[in-house]
Amino acid sequence: MGNRTPQHIKNFVVRGFAKKRGLASKLSETEYAMPECFIVLNSLLGELEAYECIFLYSLFMRLRDPEQRETINKRSLETGKNLYAAVEEYRVVTAADVARVEDVWRIASLLDAKPTELLAGL
Repeated sequence: MGNRTPQHIKNFVVRGFAKKRGLASKLSETEYAMPECFIVLNSLLGELEAYECIFLYSLFMRLRDPEQRETINKRSLETGKNLYAAVEEYRVVTAADVARVEDVWRIASLLDAKPTELLAGL
């Protein structure tokens, strides 16, 4: 679930995703490249009222800790601001969207933890 995609590629994907939906991607922020570091994302969430939405390159760029994800999702829902994941083409707007994303996270976490054991039973 972790990868190191170059920032210019992430920007290209996010801008293309936004353009396809008629949204403007005006600002690109880059998170520090430390494990589980979300200083920039947390800062954006604190100023969420100033933005139309937040684009993430991927769902899997988000926090691995469910409680931290809940904080982000709650803030997004409280402000009515959408979170978008460009690679997966997901939009998180409602509690149902949050539940769907959490299901994807649970499945990905299981596969990440024990892929051979899980796939052997298929």
